Amino acid sequence: MNFNFPAMSWVLVPLLAVGCALPRAGTNRDGSVTGLDSSVDAEVFVDSGPICETPDCNDGKPCTDDLCTATGCKHVPNTDPCDNGVFCDGFDTCADGDCQAGDGDPCVAPTVCNEPRRACLGCNDDSDCPMANVPEWSTCDFGGSPCELSGTHARTVTSFSCDLVTHECQSTTTPESEACTRPATDTNGASCAVGASSGRCQSGSCCTGCLGGNRCRGGTSDGRCGRGGMMCSSCGGATPYCTGVGSCVECVRDGQCGDGNGNTTDRCTGNVCVHVCTGCVSGGSCVAGDSTSACGTSGRACSSCGSGSPFCVGSACVECRNGGDCDDGNPCTDDSCTGGSCVHANNTASCNDGNRCTLSDRCVSGSCQAGAAKNCDDGEVCTTDSCDPSSGACGHLPNTAACDDGDACTLSDRCSGGRCQPGSPKNCDDTNVCTTDSCNSSSGACGYSNNSRSCTGGVCGGGSCCTGCLSAGTCLAGDTPSACGAAGSSCQPCSGGTPFCVSGGCAECEVDANCTSATKAACVSGSCAPCANTADCASVSGLPACDTGASPNTCVECLDDTNCGGGTPRCNTTTQVCVECLVNADCGGSTSFCKPSTNICVECLNNGDCGPGSMCSASNTCS
Repeated sequence: MNFNFPAMSWVLVPLLAVGCALPRAGTNRDGSVTGLDSSVDAEVFVDSGPICETPDCNDGKPCTDDLCTATGCKHVPNTDPCDNGVFCDGFDTCADGDCQAGDGDPCVAPTVCNEPRRACLGCNDDSDCPMANVPEWSTCDFGGSPCELSGTHARTVTSFSCDLVTHECQSTTTPESEACTRPATDTNGASCAVGASSGRCQSGSCCTGCLGGNRCRGGTSDGRCGRGGMMCSSCGGATPYCTGVGSCVECVRDGQCGDGNGNTTDRCTGNVCVHVCTGCVSGGSCVAGDSTSACGTSGRACSSCGSGSPFCVGSACVECRNGGDCDDGNPCTDDSCTGGSCVHANNTASCNDGNRCTLSDRCVSGSCQAGAAKNCDDGEVCTTDSCDPSSGACGHLPNTAACDDGDACTLSDRCSGGRCQPGSPKNCDDTNVCTTDSCNSSSGACGYSNNSRSCTGGVCGGGSCCTGCLSAGTCLAGDTPSACGAAGSSCQPCSGGTPFCVSGGCAECEVDANCTSATKAACVSGSCAPCANTADCASVSGLPACDTGASPNTCVECLDDTNCGGGTPRCNTTTQVCVECLVNADCGGSTSFCKPSTNICVECLNNGDCGPGSMCSASNTCS
């Protein structure tokens, strides 16, 4: 722990952990023994790598020196200055790996230790303050280099002086450093690196080549081959060559791989000699592969050419050498040899299918197809035409086929004795008494012309039986205001006082709804007449009741209260008008009096209807 005044550090000692990778003896993955070699100094090591979990082995504790050893990380307790967080217990020191309290109050009389201020208070001059604290030197720092033999160690000296204004002892820190060294035996064999190349420390330097005769060698010659600071090897036997990365291998270039067989291509691939057979393999040997008895290439087993592919061409058994080897005897194919295989391409040459009744036969899709049929048609539908395939002669036999006699008004004509005979006549009857029916022998179309015969309930007109009226020869309904008339009579338009058509004649009305006058509310025989009952007044707006006592009968607003409702529930039988009230009993609330002249409920009719001090106004309100 550090002891601090409010703004100064009493003791500041950096703790430097040096990363390392010490060697160890043992057995490599290939079975060889690593360790000391009699040909080099005892301090030269060979190892497969460090076993420390992290390069610096830092455990985060200031009271241990963190080291990477041959068996892994070690954390050795030190006696460095530290700070346990308490100011007034003196200068703390590491012991047994932990920060131990100091030897008591750091302040001297007349000063007094103040824990919250972390200071000695009450000084009058520098002699009242603690003596300077000079800690031990820190562990030697070699700059993180595993091979470096020269380094530095440091310490921070803290001295104190009295602030005569605040009378507090103030601290001043002074960093100090000096050179330090370590023997080469402490680093020899440790893992190191130069750029991307890994190696081992030797005599203070990182050896990325190999070790031979206690010296670091280049490691790329056949006699001294190696990398990473390992012991040099001498290449020979099955691996006589050294690569640029320090490994003994079978080859480093193609020229080192010749096997004396002209039928192989020799290559150095991945530092291994590869012999690729360009011919074929027969009895374990690579041969040329260009004979019918030993035919092949690319190192495959040799073939003996025979049925289906009897020729050896280009080290492969093939079907043919030229088009003469490919004749299939089919005139509809063109035979050729392409890439050692027979090709039979379809052609479109002329050919003969063996039938004398086909003409201009031609090859299609590899076979002879029949051409156009010989024409034996005699132009007579009532004969069946034929052709003899062996002789090509035409024949014509009478038949009973359907035919056409040239008259479109006969149906189902049929052949007999080699000639076409007419069938039954076409039926053009439309069952309409008002049309005259006919048939066009050229087109077979039925014709219908209008006539003026008598018909049931009327006279023919416009091709139909007219039960309405006729307008310029056209039959209309005869029951519309624009065309009104009796069956078969001339149509006339209805207008003016008789705008409706009723039973073929113009009339004033058709239904009660056409009569909207109070004295003519009912439609009787086409004329508007006085109402006979209340139902007749439905078409008169606002006058729903029929007064049969009037002369003539008249539709009025009301005869009794049953004709009234809403805000005017009472019937004034004198005026036959619905009103709000007839008597005071019809009123209520603040308007409890019925005014006779208007039949409206009001607040008062005279002063007596108002309370003391109020009078009834002209508008019938108390004020």
